[in-house]
Amino acid sequence: MSKIWIKLWVDKWLEGSIRLQPPLVRSIFIDILCLASKGDGKVAVAGVGLTDEQIAEVVGVDVDTVKEAINILIESGRLVRLKSGILKVKNWGKYQVQGKEQKKDNGVWYDKKAGKLVVSTEVKKQLMESFSLTEGELEFLIQDAELYLLSINGGSYKDYRRFLVNNIKLRRWRLKKMRSGRRYGREQKFNEGKKL
Repeated sequence: MSKIWIKLWVDKWLEGSIRLQPPLVRSIFIDILCLASKGDGKVAVAGVGLTDEQIAEVVGVDVDTVKEAINILIESGRLVRLKSGILKVKNWGKYQVQGKEQKKDNGVWYDKKAGKLVVSTEVKKQLMESFSLTEGELEFLIQDAELYLLSINGGSYKDYRRFLVNNIKLRRWRLKKMRSGRRYGREQKFNEGKKL
């Protein structure tokens, strides 16, 4: 799955061991990280690895420079060339946003490892007030949303808070419709009884 962005720790970038590399190698490494984000850590398109020539074309430098940079990055432990020839970013997870880091400023995020929709206390209070819910009802609705996310392998939502709010609205609408249907059915049976 393609990521919109990758994680880059500023201090490590400015003061870490990558600084020992020439500027062109550092620049090619960033481009390779971006390419790898489209291949889940591998420099590949649709499972087929990019050649050094293709990487050079994307990066905009000559092939020999790319080959040299790749060799330096492999020697420094940042890249690995798989048996298939595909380049893979070593420790790819370090460049990915995971767990609580996925939390946006909206207070709701999905922890894929735990399979849980995590909702901050502040957002829980807001939802309980907005929808007149008890804490137990809200927890039930959160679990319902989690089950849906698990059924679609975690989904990929940009805004989990909006997803949760829409899920709550949908459940409340279904419940209201179901209750009105029961009421209508009871009233109809009652009216039929009066006719007899």
